[in-house]
Amino acid sequence: MRRAACAALLLIGAGAAPARAAGQATIPDQEAVARGAYLAAAGDCVACHTAPGGRPFAGGRAIRTAFGTLLGSNITPDTATGIGGWTDAQFLRAVKRGIGGKGQRLYAAMPFNTYARASDRDILDIKAYLASLQPVRNAVATNQFSFPFNIRLLSAFVWSMLYFDPAPFRADPARDAQWNRGAYLVTGLGHCTTCHSPKNRLGADDVRAYLGGAPLEGLFAPALDDAARTGLGGWTEEDIVAYLRTGTSRRAVAAGPMAEVVSRSTQFLTDADLRAIAVYLRSVPTPPGQEATPPAPPGTAAMEAGARLYGESCRACHGADGQGIPGMVPALAGHAGVQSADPASALNVILQGAQSAITRGNDRGTSMPAFAWKLTDTQVADVTTFVRNSWGNRAAPITPADAARARQALNAPQSLPR
Repeated sequence: MRRAACAALLLIGAGAAPARAAGQATIPDQEAVARGAYLAAAGDCVACHTAPGGRPFAGGRAIRTAFGTLLGSNITPDTATGIGGWTDAQFLRAVKRGIGGKGQRLYAAMPFNTYARASDRDILDIKAYLASLQPVRNAVATNQFSFPFNIRLLSAFVWSMLYFDPAPFRADPARDAQWNRGAYLVTGLGHCTTCHSPKNRLGADDVRAYLGGAPLEGLFAPALDDAARTGLGGWTEEDIVAYLRTGTSRRAVAAGPMAEVVSRSTQFLTDADLRAIAVYLRSVPTPPGQEATPPAPPGTAAMEAGARLYGESCRACHGADGQGIPGMVPALAGHAGVQSADPASALNVILQGAQSAITRGNDRGTSMPAFAWKLTDTQVADVTTFVRNSWGNRAAPITPADAARARQALNAPQSLPR
């Protein structure tokens, strides 16, 4: 990715200029390429379209869904295996309508349902940027689904008929320009709902719990609503901006898939856009009944055992008061992810460790070691229960069966005999 261009560009407001005609041939100019580089970073295009260790945008990355695995396509300007021969109209249809270059329906793992909110100009500037890259010959068989989900007519087409809304972004006249800019980025190119909104049985966003958190690759993408314990209710705008720019704030440290989002995408956004995102997210309400009354306190035995384990293995970094080390180790006190009704993230990190984002604003990076080899399922349950119910935290206790299921799902090693 051309990160110098991403970092230096002051983005022109979305929709500030008329869109090019959909079928019109264009010769990318340097302004369009620079804008496109920034917008491609905002959309984190490189993440799904780059295989581990592969050439940027050349495709091949596995995208795991509830229905099977897809591989990210090659979007370099190679004419044989990429998008080098695509017209503007074909690119717009693919990105904003979910219809591929040969007329085939795309699966919703490609978030065309949110990219539809983006302006034609922004999408075509991304195309101009991609056209400026070095072509990479890399044929990718993207559809790895098994029968019957590999039949696009039965899945992608039907899904689009049921759930796809092609309406473009419409500014809310009751809100100011900053809020609307944040809404445009979050609901459009940022495709935040892809990870942070729960899904129905067919993989569509559950609109009743917008940005209410969702399971993700053995973790739980936390709620981005204003819930006090489990969302962003305790975050300030400054907390959100710092987190998206550097991967760390006084509230949390980005790890797992979010570390990749920060390192490849949000750290390159302008301060104005980060602030707009923060303003918008701070306005997202908690769905009625979503944050229920906190559960009753856990049993004394589990808390005492968890306290001992915390003192032995966690206190040195996270502190006796759960406040962590600013800029390095996340505070556990008041941590929304720790208190989530779904404990997947807490269990995941304890069992297999974590690596924080490495960014220009925080180039040290920190990691947490895995404890699966050291702690039994009962011990994992006890220390997780302790963390979820200390320093003002309140969340349901974890059982050894919960820990065992998480260990099995992650294929984490069993603890060594003592």
